[in-house]
Amino acid sequence: MSTTANTNNIRDVYIHDVVVVGAGLVGALIARELADADYGVAVLEAREQPGGLAKHSVGLALQGTPEPYMFLARRAGDEIARQVWRLTQENLDLLAQTLEHFQQSTKRVGSLRLTGESTHAHLYQDSVDALNRENYAVTLEDASDYGYLIGINTQDDLSFSPQALTEALLDHPNIDLQTQAEVQEIRLLDAQPGTPPQLAIWAHKHYLRARQVVLTGGAHVTRLSRSLGSVIHPQLIQSIDIHTSENLPLPLLLNDGHIVIHPDSEYWRLAGWRPNNEVVWSQLVEIAQQFCPRATVTARHSAWVAQSNDGFPVVGAIPEIPKVYAISGLGPWGLSWVCITVKHLLRLMLHEEDAGFFNLNRLFRKE
Repeated sequence: MSTTANTNNIRDVYIHDVVVVGAGLVGALIARELADADYGVAVLEAREQPGGLAKHSVGLALQGTPEPYMFLARRAGDEIARQVWRLTQENLDLLAQTLEHFQQSTKRVGSLRLTGESTHAHLYQDSVDALNRENYAVTLEDASDYGYLIGINTQDDLSFSPQALTEALLDHPNIDLQTQAEVQEIRLLDAQPGTPPQLAIWAHKHYLRARQVVLTGGAHVTRLSRSLGSVIHPQLIQSIDIHTSENLPLPLLLNDGHIVIHPDSEYWRLAGWRPNNEVVWSQLVEIAQQFCPRATVTARHSAWVAQSNDGFPVVGAIPEIPKVYAISGLGPWGLSWVCITVKHLLRLMLHEEDAGFFNLNRLFRKE
């Protein structure tokens, strides 16, 4: 539990067991796990409300990556492709358990990953064959009804409200949520002989001390760590909300997963991004008109997420500041990684277990 300590005989300062930077879904999951284990946790959020990007998220957690399996295998190798699907499947299972525990609405909606390129047809078929051999429930479907050639139909993808789950997670007496508290600096204090080290955290109109700090959230946290800044970069995501009377039975993934259409009754959200951070507004509007010509655009959103240099999340201890940890680089499909990365982060923090596939050091070794 947290304690107080004298600071230069001026005043007592409350010492938190852990300070979590960022009150998005990742930060909320970490804070709740620690709070349930009787840790005193402060969560610092730069915005006025918790949730991070949750309000503008498509609310879809995928099995695997949005690209066909064989595309991933060619890009990253067969072993990594298998690991990615295994880890994201575990993430879906953990996420479903969490949603059920907090009585949150959820649905196994699946998705359809489409292509209109005949040259890709055999790779889509090979992807389904490879995944079926690994006992994943995926099928190859005719996609002519959608104006495409074929699609890979997955069945386990989860749809839920990240905002509602985040708020439920943060509702705990051991969690001190402080909003409008953008962190400016984290510094290791000189420890007295025989006492554990403490960290000083300066935020907007806030000053805290903690035994450990966890950096979560978007690319802005790279300001607090030189090492993170060398392996994480910002990725722009843009989305539009539309109102339509058209029916769409399941989410659609286009352009190798760079565009997603997520229907929710008569309200749909379309989101997209490009690796070079080009604007995709016009492409999203064109796709909306393609699927539902009479749809009305009701809102537009832009957000920045953190993307790692190799496209996979990172979990690890920050080299330059002891007892500061990071979980970042989840990218545009961060919901596909939230629970599994938090699981590995907590194992590292509490039990000094290796973060395995997500180990931050893998990117430093590639430099």
